[in-house]
Amino acid sequence: MVASMVGRACGMGLVVAFGGLLLASGTGCLFPSLDSLVCEDDCGGAGGAGGAAENPCALRDGMRGTVGVLVTPPAGPPFCIEPTEVTVAQYYDLWRGATFPLDPDPTPSECDEPDLITGDLPNTPEWFAPTAYTTDHYDEHPDEQDRPIQSIHWCHAQAYCHWAGKHLCRAGAGAGPANISIEGWNETTQWYHACRGAQELAYGYSDAYIAGTCNDSNNGAENNFQTSAVDQPPGCTSEWPSGVIYDMSGNVQEFEDNCDPDTGLCVMRGGAVTLENDDGPILTCAGGDYLPNGPNTDWGRMHRLDLTGMRCCYEPEEPQ
Repeated sequence: MVASMVGRACGMGLVVAFGGLLLASGTGCLFPSLDSLVCEDDCGGAGGAGGAAENPCALRDGMRGTVGVLVTPPAGPPFCIEPTEVTVAQYYDLWRGATFPLDPDPTPSECDEPDLITGDLPNTPEWFAPTAYTTDHYDEHPDEQDRPIQSIHWCHAQAYCHWAGKHLCRAGAGAGPANISIEGWNETTQWYHACRGAQELAYGYSDAYIAGTCNDSNNGAENNFQTSAVDQPPGCTSEWPSGVIYDMSGNVQEFEDNCDPDTGLCVMRGGAVTLENDDGPILTCAGGDYLPNGPNTDWGRMHRLDLTGMRCCYEPEEPQ
């Protein structure tokens, strides 16, 4: 996987390029194993790795998490997307590592209410807590915290991305949430374009399903949750000139900024490790056949899903 290693100044630390990934390290950032994808505090500062002219997706002041891949869709402006699903370790940086109450409060306006299961109020560590089933597992298996966070709801996902200075992937123009009432909405969102890669492939890695390429039927997964590390399997990638994006098919489903304003039901993209019919349309970038024209939208904003996680998008920095 390591095709090259290049060090550049990142604030007082380094940004190291592994293949197509830019990983922030050094002051304020963690850099062990896959935690190399995790920034504990603000990482990179203004311009990050050489500034916007060199890397428009460099992390800027107030941003956390993984340095994004630049996506240039055929229609709509360029945007940055994290190359991996948000890991357990990254999410725990917020849940267990942040000082509460968070300021500014990252809670989406639609979510300003007690948690449906616990009754805890937003902007508290209790509200952000995954299910006990998840936390017990990763406390017992800390070496698996490079797996994607799961057992969270849409409100957790959007709040995490806001805390990281980002947002869940939006409609194709990037201005706001997608609109599932529009015909073909599922083929116009940022997530969809990122998934298809520069070659616009149906599954990201190919135009046809290839068994064993992604973790969609427990292929190679070694932990009890049957998920794999967020940069595995190595062939499950969507390729862009600025880097590769992992696991947009399989592993865990991912929320995007797309909830029906009338019903509050939210969209999950990309299929998951144990879904039935995973070798079919569910795993394509366009999504499955839950709806006449798109993916699964049958889960409320504050209902948790065992095999749904997230990744964040954000706007590239304009050259000064």
